[in-house]
Amino acid sequence: MTGTLHQVLVALEEGDLSTVQALVTAEPELLNAPDAGGVSVMMVARYRWDGPTVEAMLLPDQPMDIFEAATFGRAESLAGWLRSDPAEAHAWSADGFTALHFAAFFGGEAVARLLLDAGADPDAVARNEMRVRPLHSAVAGSQSGVALALIAAGADVNAVQRHGWTPLHGAAEHGLAEVVEALLDAGADPAAVNDQGVDAATQAERAGHPAIASRLRSASGR
Repeated sequence: MTGTLHQVLVALEEGDLSTVQALVTAEPELLNAPDAGGVSVMMVARYRWDGPTVEAMLLPDQPMDIFEAATFGRAESLAGWLRSDPAEAHAWSADGFTALHFAAFFGGEAVARLLLDAGADPDAVARNEMRVRPLHSAVAGSQSGVALALIAAGADVNAVQRHGWTPLHGAAEHGLAEVVEALLDAGADPAAVNDQGVDAATQAERAGHPAIASRLRSASGR
């Protein structure tokens, strides 16, 4: 499989969807094969393409680890992992994320709640240069339900990721009005600025969300 794995990884790097599809159709086990960093082909593909595109490559009974199950919203598979080994809720992927990070950005509310109920840390800091927490992932992925669940679970609403971005910056940029309100109610600082000196109101304005920008300016007394 080594040669074919190299081919599929090159095709992924080049964004060559048709070649990737042809290779994994011929050898479905390629989807579970890891790259040099330990990240499976299906995860590399999901980083690059949207969910339906990658889902179309997967077998109905595709084997998945806990990170893949969280990413693809496979609640039954995820629950099975957590039943067999509850410590998996605290495990780290090869590229420095927890399953809750993946659920927050990709997988959705159902799998995120399973992980939270299993004791996953809502404030786990990614072990890579991004330094994101699950709440940053949720707002970046426009996953409002997950963000609200994380806030309710006590996630730090003023946590700072790489480049000084707070959850409020992300919610403002993506127009998540309900999340903005929940963050403010939980004590998020509307005056916080990122490393470029930009506050959440300005970020909302730049992204075309004037009502959110106005709300944030009002909250910061401006």
